[in-house]
Amino acid sequence: MVGQDRKSTPLLIEHENLDDKISVNMMISAYQVGVPRGLAESLPEHQAILEALNRRDPEASETAMRVHIRRSVERLWQRARAEETSR
Repeated sequence: MVGQDRKSTPLLIEHENLDDKISVNMMISAYQVGVPRGLAESLPEHQAILEALNRRDPEASETAMRVHIRRSVERLWQRARAEETSR
């Protein structure tokens, strides 16, 4: 990519779009799950995802993302059940 403007590369544009989507989804999740508990629980998961991406390891990236999604869903269900029993 020598001589090309990095901002015009399709990969960088896709990365920026993905980053925007992740940021919005993280804010929504933090609100739903509860900060700081939810953030404290998910931070290591996010770190594992980023480390795998930085290593360019697709299998580890997929595994880390699947673990994060599964645990996020579990946290949401726990919160929903807790709210239901507190009514």
